[in-house]
Amino acid sequence: MKLKRFVAPDSRSAMQQIKAAFGPDAVILSSSKVEGGIEVVAAIDYDESVLTTSAAIASAEPAALPGTHNNQVSPLDDMRQEIQTLRGMLEAQLRGYVGRNEPLHTVLMQKLLYLGTSQITATSMVSHVNPGLNQQMGWQHVLDSFSQTIPICSGPRIEEGGVYAFVGPTGVGKTTTLAKIAARFALRFGAENLGLVTMDTYRIAAQEQLVLYGKILGVNVCVAHDEVSLSRVIRQLNDKKLILIDTAGMNPADERVLAQMELLSGSLHSISTVLVLQATSHYQVIIDAIKRYGDKNVSQCIITKIDESLALGGIMSAISETGLEVSYLTHGQRVPEDIKMATRHQLIDQFAQQEQILQQTSNNEIHLKQASVGRLYVES
Repeated sequence: MKLKRFVAPDSRSAMQQIKAAFGPDAVILSSSKVEGGIEVVAAIDYDESVLTTSAAIASAEPAALPGTHNNQVSPLDDMRQEIQTLRGMLEAQLRGYVGRNEPLHTVLMQKLLYLGTSQITATSMVSHVNPGLNQQMGWQHVLDSFSQTIPICSGPRIEEGGVYAFVGPTGVGKTTTLAKIAARFALRFGAENLGLVTMDTYRIAAQEQLVLYGKILGVNVCVAHDEVSLSRVIRQLNDKKLILIDTAGMNPADERVLAQMELLSGSLHSISTVLVLQATSHYQVIIDAIKRYGDKNVSQCIITKIDESLALGGIMSAISETGLEVSYLTHGQRVPEDIKMATRHQLIDQFAQQEQILQQTSNNEIHLKQASVGRLYVES
């Protein structure tokens, strides 16, 4: 490890000296006020074992240059981005996300992991980023790449007709989502062309919920307990343009899930299976649900509770890695308003908004730390 002390009249001059001497891979170990300015200790080729939380990290971000406009990037803006990248790298290292290759990759990896993205997807996204970019441009490249990996359903939408069974873990919003699509269909094609079926005989009052929606729409709800009754009900509703089947929510590890999927995928029925997943779940929970319900037996998925999720990285990673196509997004409890046809733009846009909130929170924490350090200097 190479250590060197730098003395400068202010932090900006110190950062310029450090960059000139060590380049962008330098690590700031400590800083202190001295007569005539500040003294900064920096290192290159450092040993991670000596970088502890007790080390004093100082970084300065210059103010915006007056008169900059028309989206032109000034040299000062480039310097600000480079300093922000270096600062983010240090924060990432102190939190345990030590980059293996480039400082920019370390910062981007930290952001993706914080937003719930899986290690697999984050590594794939970051590895294709040019390390010579600044942080802002690197993050935009990640968003563009992530968007291309999100599978969106390209086939006919559910509300256009067919036989669909809604499956998924307990509490993801299957019945409410089914009601939203049923209402959209009824408004477009008429309630007389809609058939509703419930197979949820496990939960107390589960059937009553769908029956209530059926009364509002003017549709009778049929009940199926097993394969025989399901076949009979589907024959009775053969003249309907759209048949929606509500199933019981279960723990994906429950052995009844396999039996349920075998029944729905039987050769006697032309049923398309729709997996309902909530955006608030952790990545590993979502991946497990997709595997348990059988991604080969599922034609598409619907993502619910978009409005409640603080980190969309988990659900986005899961569908990206499995290739499970998304057809709808729901964002509230209102029927039928709070549902949209899924697009890559909607998911990426909200994901980017969550990153902006993260960045703002991080900046606020930095300002508080700087204010605290300033008070210490004044008191000393």
